[in-house]
Amino acid sequence: MQALLCPRYAKENGFFYDINGDAFIKAIDGWGVRALSDDDGDVLVTDYGANGLKIEKRKTSMSKPYGKRKRCKTAEEAISEFTSTPDNNSPHNCKADDTAALPKCVTEKDIPSNCSSHDEADTSTGNVAEHDTPDNCTDVNIVSDADYVGGRELVMGKDGKLYRMRIGGDDAGVIDGLCRDYESERASFKKLADECIKSCYFKKSCAFTLTTYVPQSFADIKSAVSKMVKKYLFSKFENLKCVFTFCEPHADGSWHCHLILCFRDEFPDGLYETVLKSWKNRIIVPSETYKTDENLVDLRFFYTAEEFIKYLDYLNPVSKKKRDRLKFYPNKKKARQKYGETEKPKKVILSANEAKKLTEREHIALRHEIKILNASSSVFEKKEDLKLHNFTYYYTRNEALWNAIIANGQSSC
Repeated sequence: MQALLCPRYAKENGFFYDINGDAFIKAIDGWGVRALSDDDGDVLVTDYGANGLKIEKRKTSMSKPYGKRKRCKTAEEAISEFTSTPDNNSPHNCKADDTAALPKCVTEKDIPSNCSSHDEADTSTGNVAEHDTPDNCTDVNIVSDADYVGGRELVMGKDGKLYRMRIGGDDAGVIDGLCRDYESERASFKKLADECIKSCYFKKSCAFTLTTYVPQSFADIKSAVSKMVKKYLFSKFENLKCVFTFCEPHADGSWHCHLILCFRDEFPDGLYETVLKSWKNRIIVPSETYKTDENLVDLRFFYTAEEFIKYLDYLNPVSKKKRDRLKFYPNKKKARQKYGETEKPKKVILSANEAKKLTEREHIALRHEIKILNASSSVFEKKEDLKLHNFTYYYTRNEALWNAIIANGQSSC
């Protein structure tokens, strides 16, 4: 009964129903979101350096809605925190080792990987209704999850969880494991996106979209991208600061990738031609195809911080357009990765009044509101049990104030 009521309630009230979290989720962007109010209520302030500031106002049933963050009483104290360098830590230099741990029942020669023991604790696929999980550890005819290209559909297990089942071809009926959880994917993407905004100044960053001539698996795309970034781009471009990669599935289950490159100064000559040549050397190029080089590799630059942040929002795997593709992500494999010199943004808790002293112009188009309700309470108790109500705002920094605080020696920078 609940399975039928919840999707209907979500559709009628403009929510997305997350079956894994048993929650209703609604997001609103831009002008539909109210402006940040002037009050003494707490807000979370994130410093993105040259890309500006993000301010979040969160209402939640949690006792500590902003986690373990430093609380500052004044804007001056917040600036001192943002501009300090604790313990002389330098920006993180990724070694780009993204090799995932092999499942216990698979050897290093691993091709297949479909044992029920591969999943996390308490996620055995043996409980999938009318779809028992085959023991594929010894069946070399079954390709591994990461090497599979094709359609999938979701089936409900007796434990109430969603599992990914292959459809069509010789692999029809194979259970790959649990569907990706909405909340864990959202949190994972948000963490990397925050680091990307902090590490990549929009004026010195660009984005590549890398596609293929023929459908390619996750493993093929991830391997080609990783090798191109680690073994070629950093050696070719000495002023390349960092790279963020976002592998994504198409609607048919084949894969492509988005790259964000940040340089220390100007963009190098022949950037597009260099990336195109390297990419074509690492993928299957058929003798006859209707696709051109422009279809294969696309390059874009960013002229405002809004463009850069909106582009990252477009890459969000749980966005309204892309959340139904979570079923294509292979188990225990990293679809997103960072390379080079990256830096995590600092965050502090301030009153809204003090936070606005740090800012100048607001990026109004980037206003964002997310509302999460408890599904069971909303449907059966006829009330909206609010789990989270979050407003997000982006601003340019008040450079005059920041420079004055730093010049007066109140910052350890």
